[in-house]
Amino acid sequence: MKSPAVWAAGYLALGFGVVSYIMIRVEPGMGFVTPADYFDPVKVTAGYASTPWLVVNLLYLTFFVAVLVLARTSVSEQFSQLGLAAAVSGLFLGTIDLAGIQLPLLLPSEQEVRVAVAAMLPIRFAVLKATVLLLGVFAWGTTRASDNRGLPMRLWRVLGWLVLAVSITFLFVFIPAPIAFCVWAAGLTATCARGSLNQKGSSTRRITTQ
Repeated sequence: MKSPAVWAAGYLALGFGVVSYIMIRVEPGMGFVTPADYFDPVKVTAGYASTPWLVVNLLYLTFFVAVLVLARTSVSEQFSQLGLAAAVSGLFLGTIDLAGIQLPLLLPSEQEVRVAVAAMLPIRFAVLKATVLLLGVFAWGTTRASDNRGLPMRLWRVLGWLVLAVSITFLFVFIPAPIAFCVWAAGLTATCARGSLNQKGSSTRRITTQ
């Protein structure tokens, strides 16, 4: 049976892959071409009513559990706290989007919904920046492990620095950070799976020699 970290990292890889696909292939057809489009209340209100954004919202909400599992199993105590902070921040982000999806049910007119969305967007963007930064630092922390067996150590370390650079850059420039997180999570899945297999092999050898 695979360790919880393998399933958590695999879920993040799959989830960020879906988010990246929606961002690159689906959202342009919904009118989201430039960063300014994500601050257009009319487009965002329509986005909240769409199936692709509902899928993304559900992924953001469930990423909380996956990151929490990794924070408890895959890094040192120092980076574990960052993982916990990233998980909570991501949950907050998903909750904001969930509120946006529910606004048409709570407000009597479409104009009021758009006004509420416009007021909510700067807060959401700030939480998004914080979440990306926290997750980026946590991802970098997972690549510091000296017992990595999933990827070549140098490549794994370079990937960690790349994800960290992307997360910091996102504070100032709107870039597709989910792609970097997808690659990191895929690498972490391989690392956790290989480590799990090695642990099983070690346990088997110990039993055999006793």
